[in-house]
Amino acid sequence: MSIIGRVVLGLIAGFIGRKIVNGQGHGFRLEMVLGIVGAVVGGVVANAVGASGITGFNVCSFIVAIAGSVLVLWIYHAVTADVIRALTQRSGLSEAELSAQLSHILPDIVDKLTPRGRPPTEAELAETG
Repeated sequence: MSIIGRVVLGLIAGFIGRKIVNGQGHGFRLEMVLGIVGAVVGGVVANAVGASGITGFNVCSFIVAIAGSVLVLWIYHAVTADVIRALTQRSGLSEAELSAQLSHILPDIVDKLTPRGRPPTEAELAETG
């Protein structure tokens, strides 16, 4: 499937996933990104469990992409609502202050956890103790 096909599939999956999760949009750009990410996540998860992932513009690929989109949107809502609220209460910072600090800290954490640009394998984890 071409890149344009994947983008279109992701957009459609993001739109349908948004309707399933909460029925309210968060803007076209966010919908597009979450839909495309969801389509990729759905394909990866489907391949990991031995099912066919995104194979083209067909019903199976749409179901996989929509399921991935719903998963990504659900995680997005859980993180943005509950976690941010809990962190602001614990830290005493406003949401803006907390977001500013997290935007500086999180990239460093991701870099330390993925030194080779990917999550470590089980063997690499075993080496670290």
